[in-house]
Amino acid sequence: MEVARPTLHTVAHMAGVSAATASKVLNDREGIAESTRRRVLDAIKQTGYRRSVETAPHRRPAIVAASHGFDSAYAASIVDGMARAVDPLGVDLVVTLARRTDTHDDVASAEQWLAELADATGVIMLTGTLSDSMISTAHSMNIPIVMIDPIDTKDSRVVSIGATNWEGGRTATEHLITLGHRRIAWIGGLSGSIPSIERRHGYASAMQGARLTIDESLIVSGDYTFQTGYENALPLLSRAHPPSGFVCGNDEIALGVIQAAREAGLGVPHDVSVVGFDDTPAARRATPQLTTVNQPLAGMGAMAVETVLSLSRGATPPSMHIQLATSLVVRESTAPPR
Repeated sequence: MEVARPTLHTVAHMAGVSAATASKVLNDREGIAESTRRRVLDAIKQTGYRRSVETAPHRRPAIVAASHGFDSAYAASIVDGMARAVDPLGVDLVVTLARRTDTHDDVASAEQWLAELADATGVIMLTGTLSDSMISTAHSMNIPIVMIDPIDTKDSRVVSIGATNWEGGRTATEHLITLGHRRIAWIGGLSGSIPSIERRHGYASAMQGARLTIDESLIVSGDYTFQTGYENALPLLSRAHPPSGFVCGNDEIALGVIQAAREAGLGVPHDVSVVGFDDTPAARRATPQLTTVNQPLAGMGAMAVETVLSLSRGATPPSMHIQLATSLVVRESTAPPR
C-alpha cells in the first residue's frame, strides 16, 4: 500500500504550529522565533517532507489567478490581460480553480489553501468573495491579494479592481432614452453582486433623470448567463405592453435576450433594442452585432498584476478600490423604437 506523502500540515501538526507559520519557516521569512523555527525544521526532517518541484525556490516569481470558473469570455479576457502583463516581467502566471471552501470562514481551510500558494508573489481573485479568515491568513503570511469585480468591497484590507459600473449602466440607458425608448427593462446579474447593483443604479439614475417611470416588474436579476437573459426576456416580451428596450448586466445576458426576441417573432433592433455590458468578443460576433458597454477587461487584468507586484514590494496602493473607465460602443442591436 502506498504511503501518503507528508504535507505541510503534517509538519505543522508535529511542530505544534499553524500551517501559516510552517510556511513562513519553509520560505525563510522573518518574524519567527528561533525556537519555533527549530521545531519546524526538526519536523521537516522527521517527516521527510519535500516541496514539490513546482514550488521550489529556484523557480521564477509567480502570480496565482484564482476563480471558481474560467469558462466565460469575461474571465478569458481578464486572464489574457494578466498574461500579457507578466510576460515581459519575468513573472509566471499560474491559473487555478479556487475551492468552494475558500470563501468559508474556516481558518484551517484558509491556511491549507494559502500554504500551497506560499511561494506565490501574490494572488488575484476573479469575482466572488473572501472570508475574514482567508484575508487575515493571507496577511499573516505576507501574501498580497487583489480582487477583480468582487461581489463585496466592504473589507478595507483588500484592494479591489473594477470598472465604473454605475456610469456604464447610466450611459447604456441614456443611449436608449436618446433613441426614443421609454419602456426599458433591466436584466442584471446576481442581486447581491456589487457590480450588478452599481449598474442597476446607473440604469435607475438615467430613467429618473429623464423623468421616466421605473416599472419594478421590468427589473429582474439572475446569473450572468445566456439562460438568465433568455428565460427572463420571454415573459416580458409576451406582455400586452412589452418593453421596447433592454439594458443587460453583461453580454451573455444580452445575447439571451436577443434569442428570446427571435423566438417571440421580434426583430432586433427593429422591434426590440438590446444593450449589453463587457464588450467581449461575442458582442462583435453576434448577429446583429451587440451595442454594449466596454469595460477594459484586459486592462483590469494588467492593473491587477501591477498592483500585486507593487504590494509585494511593500508599496501602499493609491486606492483600495480602483475603477477603470467604461465607454459605450454602439453597434447594430439598438435603434429608435417603432
